[in-house]
Order: sequence, then structure tokens, then C-alpha cells
Amino acid sequence: ALYGTPGLKVWKNLGLYNPIYGIERMNENIYVVCGDAVYKIDSSGTSTLLGSMGTTPGRVMMTNNGTQVTILAEGGQAFYCTSSAGSLTQITSGNYNNSDSVTTQDGFTIFTKKAARQFQISALNATETYAALDFATVEANGDNIIRAISNNLEVWFFKESITEVYYNSGNVTFPFERKNGVFIQKGCAAKYSVSILDNS
Repeated sequence: ALYGTPGLKVWKNLGLYNPIYGIERMNENIYVVCGDAVYKIDSSGTSTLLGSMGTTPGRVMMTNNGTQVTILAEGGQAFYCTSSAGSLTQITSGNYNNSDSVTTQDGFTIFTKKAARQFQISALNATETYAALDFATVEANGDNIIRAISNNLEVWFFKESITEVYYNSGNVTFPFERKNGVFIQKGCAAKYSVSILDNS
């Protein structure tokens, strides 16, 4: 008989009975959402409780810019923690919109607005900071964005029936622009199904 197993051996047991909703590696540390709590686990296996999200988040999305880990709860609220600070902080900027998905490209945290065609970006390497005009509309058709994901230095926006690809053009007004000539006539219905495997 074959038995499924998550790995060859146990590396770290948090000793908790809550479900694991998300894991993100940043540099030498691993960040884990366990129940409503967020932990940092260093390379020696030592775990540190960073804080609570206040309520059980359900499924989460996680990303990082190299110095900050961003966590998006299913309800659209976002949190972040850093490699140096021992705490978890909710993003409370008045310009942040409750979001459906999150990714990171070139130091910018990119959130897609709930049930909309728009995405917004953070300040560079500052996932907690947002400006009122730092947003754009993915507008090839009227579909809402289902999921954004960074892939091969591009940002892929999976919509309901198509996929559009953006890149960092370096424009000082707003850095992300649609990549000309790239238009994929396949969309996505399930945002959590999108994944990057083997550099593809």
C-alpha cells in the first residue's frame, strides 16, 4: 500500500492543534499561519509567536518583498510582519482596499480589489503604505480579476475568462503596464488553484 506523507521527517512541530492555513519562506525564516496566530520559525527550528489576526482567517495568501511578509485573509484584511520586528501588524492605510489576492513584484506589494478589475500597489518595499492614485485597471475586457501572481518577472492577472500579463516598465508615475501582444484566452474560476511549478 502507498501512504501519502508531507515529507521524509518532521522538522518542526508547533505542538498546536489548529490547522495550518499558510506558510511563507523569507530568507532564512519560515512564517506560518496556524489558526488565527502567526509564527516565525528560524533556521534552528525556534518558533516565535508574532501575533494574532483576531479571527480564524480561513485560507490565506502570503507573499514577501524580502524584508516584509504580507498575509491576506479570506475576508480581505491584510497583515504584515518583518524579519526583525517580533510582532504582527494589520495594514490600516486609508487607501488600502479589501482585496481578493496578493503578490509581490520588484519590491511592490500588489493587491487585487475584491470583485473588480482594479489592482493597487504599495510604496516600494513598504507593504503597509498606499497612495490614493497608485492603482490601475486591467481592462482588456469587463471580467473581474480572480488572482494576481508574479511569474518570471511579470505579473499575471487571471480573470474570469482571460489572462493579462503586466510588467514593470519603470514608469515613474505608475510602474506596471500591460505587456503588448500578450493576451491569453483562458481564465480562472478558482483563485487558490493558481500555482507556480518548476519555473513555469
